[in-house]
Parts: sequence; C-alpha cells; structure tokens
Amino acid sequence: MRLALLAAAATFIATTASAQPPGDALTDKAQACIRTAAPKVASAAQSLTDAVDFLVNDLCSVEIQRAANYAANSQRLADWAATSASAQLVGVSVDPATGDLKTPPGFSPPFNAATTMLSVYRMSSQGSEYRALAARQVLAARAAPAR
Repeated sequence: MRLALLAAAATFIATTASAQPPGDALTDKAQACIRTAAPKVASAAQSLTDAVDFLVNDLCSVEIQRAANYAANSQRLADWAATSASAQLVGVSVDPATGDLKTPPGFSPPFNAATTMLSVYRMSSQGSEYRALAARQVLAARAAPAR
C-alpha cells in the first residue's frame, strides 16, 4: 500500500514538473510549425523573403498569432493586476488554447498609455523572432544536401 502511494506521488510530481505553461506550449507549436514546414517551403519558394513571408504570414500564422496573443494578454493581465484592485479583475483570464483575453460581461479594462505602448513593442519584437527563426530554418533547408 505504501509503495503504491509513493509510486502515485512520484508519478504526480513528474507529470506536474514536466507540464509546460500554456504560453510555452503555444510558442513551441508555432516554432514546430515553422521547423516542420520550412524544408518544403524552402524548395518551392523563389526567394528567402517569399519563403519567410509564406511561413510566418500564411502557413504558421494561426500558431504564431496564438502564441503572440497569449504572451501579450498574459503581460497585459499582469500589468492590470499591478495597477488595479483585484475585485476589478475577477473573472478575467487568458485562454490557454488561443491566447485570447477572456472577460466577464460588462468588463471595462483599466487604461494605461505606457503599458499599451509597451505591449505593442513586445508584439513586434516577438514577430521578429518568428521571422528570424523562419529565415534560419529556410537557409538551413537550402544548405542541406538533397535526399
């Protein structure tokens, strides 16, 4: 009996420790989409710019947008929590599957111009990271010997 409890506890701890935060899982999905699709796109696209644009703006755009939404909305919620009464944020959360901000009916978000500008900067920075990853993956695919 004790051995079974210890085994169950160890399994729970291992599962809990290996579970990824939703934002990391969404980021991993976006990066995996780029890595998986880059070789095919690299062979079909005429230029590096065309390949990167197709990967980021079309083929993997849903995954990238979800990861970007999660990062931006998680930060926005943290910023609001730092400057608002906790009662004002009851029922506000970030959807772990889509990154969308979920709010109760009638919710009025607090406004802070500095936080808004910072979130725009963060989103553009994150978009640049995905474009850079796509470019590296396309270049690597083009440099790899044909199979």
